[in-house]
Amino acid sequence: MSVQGAIRSRKRDEKVKFDPNTFRDELVSGINSCSNIEEVKNYLVAQGDSMDYRRYAEQFFDIFIAGGILAPGGSVIECEKGEAEFCVFKTDGSDEQIKEYFTALNEVLQRFKYLMVSLEKEEMPKVLRFIKAFSPENMHKLATFVALLNSSDLCSSKVLEALFIEALTKDDTAEKFIAAYFQAWLRNASLSSLASSFKKNKLDKRLEELFPANKRSFEYMRERFAAYEGLDDIISWQASLRTASVKKELQQQVVAAIVEEEKESDELIEMVNAVMEENYLKPRDMVPLVFSAVFSSVSWNKKFDLMTEQALKQINKFNKFLRAYTRTQPAQVILLLRLQNYCVDSNQALMKIFDKMEMVVVLLLLFKLLLFKLLLLLLLLLLLLLLLLLLLLF
Repeated sequence: MSVQGAIRSRKRDEKVKFDPNTFRDELVSGINSCSNIEEVKNYLVAQGDSMDYRRYAEQFFDIFIAGGILAPGGSVIECEKGEAEFCVFKTDGSDEQIKEYFTALNEVLQRFKYLMVSLEKEEMPKVLRFIKAFSPENMHKLATFVALLNSSDLCSSKVLEALFIEALTKDDTAEKFIAAYFQAWLRNASLSSLASSFKKNKLDKRLEELFPANKRSFEYMRERFAAYEGLDDIISWQASLRTASVKKELQQQVVAAIVEEEKESDELIEMVNAVMEENYLKPRDMVPLVFSAVFSSVSWNKKFDLMTEQALKQINKFNKFLRAYTRTQPAQVILLLRLQNYCVDSNQALMKIFDKMEMVVVLLLLFKLLLFKLLLLLLLLLLLLLLLLLLLLF
């Protein structure tokens, strides 16, 4: 092989030097030669292959978001070319303008899909850890931008795990960011989509962790979110999650109290009422819980006759417990529907005696209520008669 051939071979095998500064200078110059975000988008799509976005993904996203390469800590590294004039931090902060940047990035990512992995796994977690270094205005812009990315599934809300570090939670930094994020999401998408995204990424029950360690409670979180405009739905969503968790735990405690401690209705009512008052729950909210606890505490016999006896005995034994939370018609309907669903879904053998169980439940729950109403009606009639007699006499 000739000397010239050997030289060519060695040059071919040489690794191209990693030069983020040159990449930055070229990209910033190209962006600044554009007159609007549409031209920027076209430029970024056209230059993707020649500028090797795969290798310089981190620098690409830094420039698109902050206008330059971010140093450790979050400040933009100065350079002779200056900063990109078109970046998320240079917007006016409105949803409309930030959406333009989101749309532009979306088109770039659809053309160079490998950038999506870098965005979610590397860039967004890094940038979110830097939010303490950003101005309040830029942090708000970033929160809106991330909310748009997450709500469109261009990037998973899992990136928010970067916020759960002491440096951001020990003061109100993480709180302010997540509040702005929630506001932006709810302005542009639904609460159900947010709840679904957070549940999928196991973030829905971790919001209390965004507050200082010594203040992590639902009450404190509710108080802080109430201070921000438009977060009532977030508070309600979190309250419903807390309620579900409280109910599940209480049901387990009631079952244990029935099976292991053999507590009577009065003690069970006291236990449930304490939790109900502490968590601002209504009596009818307790109906499914109470019913499930009463019926799941039974080891059902396979023989039909004995099963019938067990069911009726259980209803009779805990009728006071059941009645305590079924004094209204809606609550009574909930109980009967729960009974029917239990027979269909959990123990189909009980369907054979469903009518009999339903009748017993109705009699036990409604008879005393009807009797009370009749007595009240009779009392009113007696009072009317007494008034008539007084009128006749005088």
